[in-house]
Amino acid sequence: MKFRVESLYEIDAQPVVLATRLGTTEFSLARSAEPRLGGIRIRNFAEEVRRFRPDGTPDFDVFAFVLDNRRDKERFSVGQIVELEP
Repeated sequence: MKFRVESLYEIDAQPVVLATRLGTTEFSLARSAEPRLGGIRIRNFAEEVRRFRPDGTPDFDVFAFVLDNRRDKERFSVGQIVELEP
């Protein structure tokens, strides 16, 4: 499943990638042993971000992924298309 990187930031010293799902396929990381985003190890959960489209409807395709390693944040760039490997 593909995602487009929207932004990169840190929350409580945790590196976070905010990304939009490209497509409609559902996914779950709950049972994933080593999930990866763009080949980079992430925590086995994704948080759906509250965001609205310009027309005011909710956008349920934006997710926050927490990276395992803070230095890996440098390997992402805004606009980059990455593959989620659950």
